[in-house]
Amino acid sequence: MKIQEIMRSVSFDEVAEILSRDYPEMEHNLMAFYEAFHILRLMKPASEESDCVLEISREYDGEKSYISCRFCDGGDWPLQLTKDVVLKDGLELSVREVAAHILWEMTFYGNTPEMIERTFREMMPDFVSSNPYRQQADRLLQTQTDHLLPKHLKGSKTIPEEYCEFFHPKRRKRSKRKREYRQDKRIEQLEELAHVHDAVCRFLNECRTERKSDYEHFYKASNCFIRHCQTRSENPDGRVDFLLDGLTKYEHFAERIARHENARLAVLFTTAAKYPLTAEERQRLEDYFNKVSTMETRIVYGTVNDDAPSDAEDPIGKDLKWLALLEFSK
Repeated sequence: MKIQEIMRSVSFDEVAEILSRDYPEMEHNLMAFYEAFHILRLMKPASEESDCVLEISREYDGEKSYISCRFCDGGDWPLQLTKDVVLKDGLELSVREVAAHILWEMTFYGNTPEMIERTFREMMPDFVSSNPYRQQADRLLQTQTDHLLPKHLKGSKTIPEEYCEFFHPKRRKRSKRKREYRQDKRIEQLEELAHVHDAVCRFLNECRTERKSDYEHFYKASNCFIRHCQTRSENPDGRVDFLLDGLTKYEHFAERIARHENARLAVLFTTAAKYPLTAEERQRLEDYFNKVSTMETRIVYGTVNDDAPSDAEDPIGKDLKWLALLEFSK
C-alpha cells in the first residue's frame, strides 16, 4: 500500500491512540497531527512516482527498541505519497500503527508542507529572520558560539566537523558557567517573545482594525501559550465542525485553559475574503469559546487576500485558520 492509501484506510481517532501510546510526550500536541493527517488524506500525489520505497523496521538503541521509517524524511509530501510501504524483517504492525509511525516521521520538521519549507529555509546559513526578537537571540547564540571557537572561525555560521570538540570544553570557571547560564536563559526568553511577536503580527496583518497597543500585555506576560491550526475538511461546509472537533477531542482546549486564573485570551479566526464566515458559523465559534472560557477573551475575525498566487505559503481556499494566544501566570 502507498502512504495515502494507508492514511485513507484509518481514522484519526485510531492513529491518535497509537501516537499517545508510543510517543506520550506528544499527547498534548495531537492537534498538529490532526491537521497533518487530513492534509495527507486530501493532498494530490506527485504525477511521477518515487523510485524508492518507505521501509519500516524495528531498531535498537541499547536495550530500548523503536520503530524506524527509512526514506520518510518529510521533505516533499506529494512525492512521499507515491511511495510503497514495506515492513522489513518480518515486522508485524497493524495499519493504524503503520499510519501513526509514518505520520510521526513525516512531521519531524513541521506539521504542514509550508512549515517544513520554512524550517528548511531557516536552517540555511545565510537566513536572516525579520523578527527582531529572533534576531537578538541569533546574535546572542553567535556570541556564545564564538567564545568556544578558534579565532579564524569566529562569526562562522557553519562549523567543520573537526572543530565540534570545541563545543564540549573541559570544566570552566564558575563565573563563565554562570555567564553561559544567563545567556541560555536570555535566549530562551527571546525565543518565547519571538513566538508572541509572530502571533501578534498575524492579528494585526489579518485584521486591519486591530492595534498593537491592544496586545502589548502579551509581550510582558510571565507565560504565554500559543496554538494554531488550519482546517482541512473534506467537506467545504464542515470547516467549523473540523475545528471544534479538534479543539474538543485532541487539543482539550477547555481543560487546558481552565487550569489558569487571571488569564487573558485572544482568538483569531481567518478566512479568505471571498469565503467569509457566515453568521451561523460565527455564532457557533463564539458559543464554544463563551462556554469554555471564563476569562477575559478577545475574539477577532480576519481575512487574507483572495488573489494570492496558488503557490503562496499556507494557501487557505475555503478553509479556516485559528490562532489562540493565552497569557497566564503559573
